[in-house]
Amino acid sequence: MLACIPVWATVICRNEYARRLIGAGASGLILEKFIAADVGMALLAPVFNVFSHYSYGFYLLLIGIGGNIGSIFASRISSALHAGSEEAYGDARNMLFMLSVPNHAGFLLVTHLLGIGHVHVDLSFFALYMAASLVLSAIMLFLAERMTLAFWRRGCDPDNCVLPLLTALGDVFGTALLVIVFAVYKLIDSAGGEPTTPAVPPTLRVRALWI
Repeated sequence: MLACIPVWATVICRNEYARRLIGAGASGLILEKFIAADVGMALLAPVFNVFSHYSYGFYLLLIGIGGNIGSIFASRISSALHAGSEEAYGDARNMLFMLSVPNHAGFLLVTHLLGIGHVHVDLSFFALYMAASLVLSAIMLFLAERMTLAFWRRGCDPDNCVLPLLTALGDVFGTALLVIVFAVYKLIDSAGGEPTTPAVPPTLRVRALWI
């Protein structure tokens, strides 16, 4: 795979339209890789492995919904900027923030009713997880607005620069919040987080997070 990089780089550089796109978006992709895979996982891997027995679905849902909400908001702002229209983003921000509540609550309800996962979803865990989801949604919406406007003022296309960085930061913040949720829940309930069977194979504990 690494040997193919020079070949494809040469092909892309010979194409006028592809060359402009690579020049505009390469920096964002490189920073995304550095933040998500290198910095984020290097800092969180030792702590995360302690709680690797929890159901992987909690991680996927928390990161997925938070990242999608931030990306949708950033794309909306970027579209408005490209169209030259000025609008108040408060309504869109509030709507996206509230959309995260039924999604997370519905997932936890299904998990509890069907007995999915390796964590007992009681009132304490529900409150902690919902708090983490709201915090992550607020962080992602704030970063989406600030980063999109900042890159636009500097003459950069937010669609190429903001979305990769936003995804990487969402992975890092989401993982940190989920670790805090399970750490606090373990303190509240001594049985909290105790696995019945491993939910994630040991070899995939950390590496699976940034595939």
